[in-house]
Amino acid sequence: MLAKNIVVNSYPRSASIFFLNLLYMISAEKIYGASIHVPKLVGSKEVIGCTIIRDPIDCISSRLFQGYGGKRFIDTDVDEDLIKSQCEEYLLYMDMSNITKAYTVGFDLIVKSPIEEGIKFLEKHEVLVDRRYCEDIKNKDIWTLMPKERDTIYDGHYPRQIQDNISYIEIRRSVKDSKSIIQAQEAYFDFISKQNN
Repeated sequence: MLAKNIVVNSYPRSASIFFLNLLYMISAEKIYGASIHVPKLVGSKEVIGCTIIRDPIDCISSRLFQGYGGKRFIDTDVDEDLIKSQCEEYLLYMDMSNITKAYTVGFDLIVKSPIEEGIKFLEKHEVLVDRRYCEDIKNKDIWTLMPKERDTIYDGHYPRQIQDNISYIEIRRSVKDSKSIIQAQEAYFDFISKQNN
């Protein structure tokens, strides 16, 4: 049986690597996967794709913090033009998801019930799921089960603890107060309302 190609696509900082690794864990057949951040590949027919959508305030703040902070000094008063460009990129994911009717899931669902969302995604695309393994791990701390050889990719990826970082808080305040974030937030809330219906 040929391995299936899976792509988890998202605006950066949205748990795509975590979700891809979960899919490796629970799949009962061979899969090849990639975590990417390319809006125009949303809904591509050449691959089995999943797009993760996250609240733009959270993911843009996290991207700006990780991309410009961390190991070097950051000006936490983020330029409006930079926020605007990030919002435009974010909206590309939303637009492509709507145009192509791609398999799209909210970040909060991935975090709240990752195994259930992984099963739902794989089964929709006729990829066999290891149900016994899923049952065995459903009440365990999923972060401790991630394959050891992939541990290094979690540096800077979900899960992470930045909510109490002063620089992150100030960046988030700039993003939240930005005029550019309004349209991105509206698109996100529209997506969430449809997902919950």
